[in-house]
Amino acid sequence: MYQTIILGSILLVSFYIFYILKRVFKPKFNMPPLVRYKIPIIGHTYSYTFNSEEFLKQCKKEYGDIFSIYVWGQVRTIVGKEYSQEILSRDDAFNFGKAFFEIIPYDLLLKHIDMGLVNMPKLLKDHIFCKLNFYSERMQKCLHSATQKYIDINVHDDPKVFNNMYPLINKIISTPVANIFIGEEESKYDEVVTTFAEFTNDLSTLIKIPPFLNFFYPGLLNRILVSSGLYNPAIKHRNVLIKHIKNQVCKRLKGKAKYGDSWKRPDDLLQDIIEQENIDLNNVNYPSLADINVPASKIGKNFMLFGGGKHACPGRHFAINEIKFFMHNIILKYNICTESGKIEGRKMYGPTAYPSSGVVIIEKRRAN
Repeated sequence: MYQTIILGSILLVSFYIFYILKRVFKPKFNMPPLVRYKIPIIGHTYSYTFNSEEFLKQCKKEYGDIFSIYVWGQVRTIVGKEYSQEILSRDDAFNFGKAFFEIIPYDLLLKHIDMGLVNMPKLLKDHIFCKLNFYSERMQKCLHSATQKYIDINVHDDPKVFNNMYPLINKIISTPVANIFIGEEESKYDEVVTTFAEFTNDLSTLIKIPPFLNFFYPGLLNRILVSSGLYNPAIKHRNVLIKHIKNQVCKRLKGKAKYGDSWKRPDDLLQDIIEQENIDLNNVNYPSLADINVPASKIGKNFMLFGGGKHACPGRHFAINEIKFFMHNIILKYNICTESGKIEGRKMYGPTAYPSSGVVIIEKRRAN
């Protein structure tokens, strides 16, 4: 048995070394310069993972805006932000969606929908962005009530200390999103707001997982974790959404059948999908309806908005409006500072930045 394990380990390491040597020393023409490194196999992995910001600054200083580094058994090309617009707009040469799916395996997380058939950016554009003016007042009311629920009731005459504002703000921001996506009735439930608040955060865990099996197959480790059930955040969130969406779909279809044209139509994404798909009460695919409420990631030429393509998210305009409303509301009502009185630094996981979890102190503004 031990001989088999040892032999297998030797073969694995040998294959790994052969793969690396083949990739690194294979002749490539018109390619960016490869940053020098001292330790074979490991390459730049340590610096890229634990000191990414300074490492990339130094590489840019020595090699220019475009260069290649060797991390996790792969040669990766790093491009400066000055060229990001050109890259994101070249959907014929660069596939943002494919790269995203290598990290977040949506085909395994959301098995009930065909991601090739569901054009999420188009869906959001046709049913959300074109109604932003209509949703603005509703969004403000939701943010105001959520701020009162999560902050105002905790902040009295004395300053209130919050150890980590990130989950709290996530819930506040997610309240109008849940309202607009699946309706006012269901968005009043805490578990629905929690699902909308935590799903993206749970997915970000997959981004933090080191991709050290990528030399076998891109995104292999994440796919193993999700398909084996070791880590699949979509399951718990899907069950919550199915329960509440099922309640709304049944209620709406019965109401429409009973009252006909006099039935008051709800204004939200769920109702738009019900009408678009011609859903029948006796044949409803509830998991598909639950899975369709996922962040959009595919980039098309019609969605290269907000900075000429620098920002890929088609929901960015909606998010910016929401953040503006929230910040305006909270700054008018409260004094906010950190415990140290200084701006807290970001938490870095490799090249990815996450909000600080430092202590924040909130105090109600005094009436003049």
